[in-house]
Amino acid sequence: MALTKVGKEGITGVSNASDATAITIDSSEKVGIGLTSPQELLHLKDGDIVVGNGTASNSSSIGKIGFSTDSSNSRFIGIESFRGSDAANADLRFHTYGGDGNKGERMKIDTAGIMTVLSEGRAVTTSVQQGLAKAWVNFNGASFATNDSFNVGSMTDHAAGTYTVTYSTNFGNANNSPVTGAGGDGYADRLLTIDSITTSTVKMIENVTDNTQDIGIGTVHTLGDLA
Repeated sequence: MALTKVGKEGITGVSNASDATAITIDSSEKVGIGLTSPQELLHLKDGDIVVGNGTASNSSSIGKIGFSTDSSNSRFIGIESFRGSDAANADLRFHTYGGDGNKGERMKIDTAGIMTVLSEGRAVTTSVQQGLAKAWVNFNGASFATNDSFNVGSMTDHAAGTYTVTYSTNFGNANNSPVTGAGGDGYADRLLTIDSITTSTVKMIENVTDNTQDIGIGTVHTLGDLA
């Protein structure tokens, strides 16, 4: 027989003068907290779920929310909160379990928001942020028009085959790494080289023959740390 309603006044340690329903368990054994018609096995209305009470030791797991593919719960797939050197430092870790027996942490977001993932060979971890292009642009150098871009505020056409990209958000230092490309119909022999790099710009020059020439399609992808 299913328990249909548990009132607030019926829970030890909780007192309330109203007759509002705190928990509902329907005939399908679906549990609702804060509502009377749960739609799933556990249905929480307008609230938070907190795992842990702040008593975890340093460098240890606070708690997990996961899924199991077997009855013994030995194959954990889910999310783990892991306390670092003190209560102010904690990571969010993501685990999977592979059919080949490989299991464990696959991705982590640390207290600074840095995301690392397991490498393809599962031997090391790599930073997602470090591998992302922080700015890029695809432009037509002949008609001087930007086709599409990300984190690019403007471009300057100085002369034939000479362009500057100005970023919307600057890099932390001038040691960022722009990668350029050039081509397009009738422009396949063009080469776009880097003339100068600053925290906010990269200047490029077409350099294939003795004469600097416009390019058809130009691309720039810049990696590095943003300011």
